Amino acid sequence: TATRDSSTNKSRQYYYAESIAESSYNTDTNYQDKTTLTFTPDDNSTYLIIASWLMKENSVSYQSKGKLTRTTGTAKDFNELIYQPKDATDYISGGAIGIDTFGSSPGSQTYKIQYATNSTSGTASIKDAKIVALKLSAADKYAESEERSTTNASVEGADKTTLTFTPDTAGDYIIIATATADGASTSYDFGVLLNIDGTEYSRVNIETQTTPNRYLWGIVKKVNLTASSHTIKIRYATENVSYAAGIAHARIVA
Repeated sequence: TATRDSSTNKSRQYYYAESIAESSYNTDTNYQDKTTLTFTPDDNSTYLIIASWLMKENSVSYQSKGKLTRTTGTAKDFNELIYQPKDATDYISGGAIGIDTFGSSPGSQTYKIQYATNSTSGTASIKDAKIVALKLSAADKYAESEERSTTNASVEGADKTTLTFTPDTAGDYIIIATATADGASTSYDFGVLLNIDGTEYSRVNIETQTTPNRYLWGIVKKVNLTASSHTIKIRYATENVSYAAGIAHARIVA
């Protein structure tokens, strides 16, 4: 479907799916479908896929997992979150943004939010799982760095993903950014932040419960940009240089 953008008088094509009720599973450790979105992209197009959900594990000894994935064509996982809780009643946020580009005649595409437990001795649960697909235009800019990397840099941190662009006109822009982050120590924090033209936004500091955990970091920020070059970065750091911070699936869309 599509709605009309009153500022440009152009339609913004979008598709949406959700599954709100809680689902649980522990029969095996395979990923299970929670929400499915299927649509046919336009020829020679790029889409922003936005997903969010809540996930938990019913035991502090085991892990729940969640991800956004495309199951058609060459299957692709856009992220994988892993959470072994401190308390069995914890519900933690999950989500991701993905960017997918298509050529001519792409055919029907299917995106899913999936979840799993790492042991049948535990039970994974998920709820409030939602997917939105938005067709991007030439005015929309993005950058991504999907492979996992690590840094031992502290405080100021290290760059993971950088988007540099010059808006056609001055005005308000919505910046959406997400990443999957982790730390190598249960005694020291790792941190992730967004940096826009040298100004820091939404720094998180997390002391991980277990080092296999993989956490969502995300931000939506409105900024007023001039019609000159701007630089937007996802940066990450560690509290203690002896223990590396990790990051993957880092994407920025303006």
